[in-house]
Amino acid sequence: MSEPIIPIKKIGEEKWVEKLTDFLEKYDVGVETLDFNSDFKLPDEMIDYYKHFGGIDSSDFMYNLYKPDKFIKLKESHWSFLKEKFKDEDIEHFLVFSESPGNDPVCLNLEDSSIHFFSHDPIKSMKIFDDFNQYLRYEIIEIQKLMGDVEFDKKEEILYQKKNLNSGDIDYDFRYMKFC
Repeated sequence: MSEPIIPIKKIGEEKWVEKLTDFLEKYDVGVETLDFNSDFKLPDEMIDYYKHFGGIDSSDFMYNLYKPDKFIKLKESHWSFLKEKFKDEDIEHFLVFSESPGNDPVCLNLEDSSIHFFSHDPIKSMKIFDDFNQYLRYEIIEIQKLMGDVEFDKKEEILYQKKNLNSGDIDYDFRYMKFC
């Protein structure tokens, strides 16, 4: 296993924009800013990311990340499986801002800024990241895997994530199954 390069620890740290820009340019990801506007109260790190990197349109990095005008409350979304399992009051605090590789909703919990995933098979909801910073670091690792700079077997990857993208209430096996 080769260790991934993580150019930033968190959005907002000193020179984070330059560090992340340099990293992405190595992977031929064109950095584009975005005039950010949203009707939703979002965490500062998410707003900062979108202002500096929200214009990126890449199939290799942050794939399926919505532009702010596409954000939608989960309870108002088109996923029919949600109505089968979840009550409106169970999903009212979630904002869809991305989709998983299987096109399931990836959501921001507007109450605590954690990132959740709603799976259609099996029908399940789970927290997958503590915050947008963890999600970004995960995506930084994923582009390195995609380009062959980092190789993990499943066990190594889950151990790495537990060590570096740690949270006490994440089902790492399920996240691996649905996101990797």
